[in-house]
Amino acid sequence: MELLTHYYKRGSRPFRSLRALPESEAIQVMEELCDESPLFARFKEPVQYLQFRKRNRIMGQG
Repeated sequence: MELLTHYYKRGSRPFRSLRALPESEAIQVMEELCDESPLFARFKEPVQYLQFRKRNRIMGQG
């Protein structure tokens, strides 16, 4: 059996794509989501996280 799980915080909308937002809005969303849990701690440095995602997306299109 294959299983896909998507975690999101209560009160927020699921399946939001950061790439679909202007950078300033994406950073705001990440700042709101950031906490100490392993899932959301990756947003502590939102600008670096966006750069990492963009870099990996470009490399993956190779």
